[in-house]
Amino acid sequence: MSRKVAKVLYSRGLRKNDTVQNIMPNNTDFYWSVLGSWLCQATVTTSDPSLKPEVLAMQMEDIHPKFIFCCKSSRASVEKAVQLAKFNPTLVIMDEASEEGSVENFEDFIAGADALPEVPRQPCDHEGVPIIFWSSGTTGRPKGIQYTMHMMLCQLLKPNDAWKMSSFLISTCFFHTGGFTMPLISGLVRETPVVFVPPADVDEDINVIFPVVDKLNPPVMMLGSHHCVSLAKAHKPDPELNLTSIFSVIPMGANVYPEICQDLKKNFPNIQYVMNFYGQTEIPVMITMSLAQDYLGGIQGEVEAAKIIDPESGEALGPNEVGELVVKPQFTMKGYLNRPEENATFFGEDGWIHTGDLMHYNEEGVLFYDARLKNLIKYKNCHLYPIEIEDIIQKHPDVIEVGVFGLPEPTVQELVTALVVKKENGSVTEEELIELVNSKVDDFKKLRGGVKFVEKLPRNPQGKLLRRQFIETYNNSA
Repeated sequence: MSRKVAKVLYSRGLRKNDTVQNIMPNNTDFYWSVLGSWLCQATVTTSDPSLKPEVLAMQMEDIHPKFIFCCKSSRASVEKAVQLAKFNPTLVIMDEASEEGSVENFEDFIAGADALPEVPRQPCDHEGVPIIFWSSGTTGRPKGIQYTMHMMLCQLLKPNDAWKMSSFLISTCFFHTGGFTMPLISGLVRETPVVFVPPADVDEDINVIFPVVDKLNPPVMMLGSHHCVSLAKAHKPDPELNLTSIFSVIPMGANVYPEICQDLKKNFPNIQYVMNFYGQTEIPVMITMSLAQDYLGGIQGEVEAAKIIDPESGEALGPNEVGELVVKPQFTMKGYLNRPEENATFFGEDGWIHTGDLMHYNEEGVLFYDARLKNLIKYKNCHLYPIEIEDIIQKHPDVIEVGVFGLPEPTVQELVTALVVKKENGSVTEEELIELVNSKVDDFKKLRGGVKFVEKLPRNPQGKLLRRQFIETYNNSA
């Protein structure tokens, strides 16, 4: 099917340096346009179909797509975005009847493919850009993250026995780097079945995972971190379901709380570990990895060097001193698309890459995550990290998840404040959580901004907390 798509695209003038935009949720047709475009040596960009038209339009303005593939569910947003971007690409709908105009149905799009000549084979350009992922563009202008063909080949073809499983179950998004590469590595290269549960279905009801595990017996689940937390708090709806196949879980998007493996054992009795690894879309290698949730572990072999530096002076710091992690990976992104200032910040001198994450290491060289550099909370010029307060609140049995942030207060800079999602029948009160925190921390870390109970924390589809939306969530909560 991908070869048919390639022949049609090539016959319509798609060539190297042209761009094809894929705006679809997880589905079995997702990769046809991707692989077809690659056969033409074109660039593919994968976009979150849940984004507002205004944000999709910003992406279109950056990439100038020649073709856009979408679904009935994303069509309205895509057409609005095309109008806003004042662009005129060919729009192909994968799952809707054809009609007159610039919109084409996929079946009609490939109808004459068999009669077309094959796409000419060309030498591989290792420095070319086959894929552009996007930073979390739910607010503001998203940044295009350019991967080279060399990077993609290293990810897809590198020998790794870890992927030789009978099957994987995933709830991660195909349009994001983690969800995108797993079906290609496992399904296409390793010939390992990939079972995907659409993230929207899991968001609506975490219990949909249980019958899938019972039926297909996957040993490994790769889930959004928020899905992993929800699954640990859920109760198996049917006691007859067999969930013994699960051996390990890999959370993606954010770190999870330390006791999560024990909580998951209640439903998945044979689970041995919950993997904890750290990387970035811009640095598509595993920087650190451990089987514990309260520390990241040591630097992995795909990183040549790493150090913790003072964010202001750039000086290297010693054990137990918090600073920014900078690394020299084997490979990294080509750069942010059309973002020279952001590239200057990301790419440091002598090959050092700035992660923007605050960490520290102990005397044995084990790394610990502290916070995003931009998420520091300041109270009377004293700095603290949300994760410390979150870890305390998360341990309460009535708490599903928590997000801590600084509520602006001009007289003291910021007040430490918490958003909490509690269990449906939980009885925990704001006063109880404030007392829990304040009894364990220094004075400047106390919960002076209080606690607001919310139905859910704002996240992007990959599960990353949207901390910049915490204040808005706080103001909109009852």
